[in-house]
Amino acid sequence: MKKIVVSLCMFFLFVPNIGFAHTHLKTANPENGAVVKEPIEEVVLTFDTEIEKLSTMTLTKDGEPVEIATETITDNQLTGKVGKPLENGQYEVKWNIIGADGHVMKDTISFEVDADKPTTEKEQTEQKNEVTEEPLSPNKQPQSETANETSTPFFFVAFIVLLFIIGVSVLFFLRKRKKG
Repeated sequence: MKKIVVSLCMFFLFVPNIGFAHTHLKTANPENGAVVKEPIEEVVLTFDTEIEKLSTMTLTKDGEPVEIATETITDNQLTGKVGKPLENGQYEVKWNIIGADGHVMKDTISFEVDADKPTTEKEQTEQKNEVTEEPLSPNKQPQSETANETSTPFFFVAFIVLLFIIGVSVLFFLRKRKKG
């Protein structure tokens, strides 16, 4: 009987550490809220764990879809390449990934492209060397830290409560069985 109680206590002690291992966006290029001053042809999202091959991203410019020519997933990176440099405007990247823990995570980042169109190869090379991005302001943090975490604790707590009820039921059953 003592072994069962100790086992249940150990289980409940270690379960919370497992429940919060979701995959989050680690870095984005371009960063959320950035103003990109050079022509870019790809968006790279890096996560803190490996992501599954079914993960996707969509890109929109001023609300209109932009075709992503190739989408590549390598370990913890999701890369979307367009066939030509992005035109000036407001862009939004919506990503939908499956993390290493099997949970679906989704979020959105946005950035602006404000690049001059170079006329010569020399100017193109010089502009590629000059990247200016605005730092992330406190109110432009990626939403994944808040928006996607609200539903997970409810299910986690419900799971723990259910396990507790099952554990108590088993203990009562064993006591009745032992007495009878």
